[in-house]
Order: sequence, then structure tokens, then C-alpha cells
Amino acid sequence: MADLTAMPKASPYTYEDSVLVELSGFGASSIDLLVSAYLRTADMTRFLQMQNDLNLDLMDVMQKNGVDFAFPHHRVSGKEQLNFLGGSFP
Repeated sequence: MADLTAMPKASPYTYEDSVLVELSGFGASSIDLLVSAYLRTADMTRFLQMQNDLNLDLMDVMQKNGVDFAFPHHRVSGKEQLNFLGGSFP
């Protein structure tokens, strides 16, 4: 957790004293983290860019510490798959 806290605290995007990183709970297939910080902008477009950059940086920190991410996926088969792919189903 120290690396996850250090990264946003060192970022020029955040107010260092506002950074909070906590283990907030456990999901059915997840470990849930709360990451919060005030960003140094009032412009929404800039805020979203900064948020994206910080999220990607957090992923990098986690991957460097051996954490991998599982992304949910769905398999579509039969009629739905053919329709989605532009085919037809009799």
C-alpha cells in the first residue's frame, strides 16, 4: 500500500495532503481499494485527463508489485453472435 500512496502524493496533479488510499473491502472476486485526492484543476476536461493519467499510473504501480488485472468478459453464441457479426439466423 505504501507504493500506491506514494505515487499520488508525489504527483504534480494532486494536493499531497488530500491523498487517501485504503483497503475498503472485499468483493466476490475483488479486493476493493479507495483512492481519493483533490486535483489541482477546476476545468472538467483537464480533470478527466489528470484522472486518467493517475489511474494508469496506479495500474503501473500495481503491476510492478506483481498484481495483475482480470477483466470480465462474456461469450456470446448462437443467434446473438450471428446477429452481432452481421450474419443471419434462420
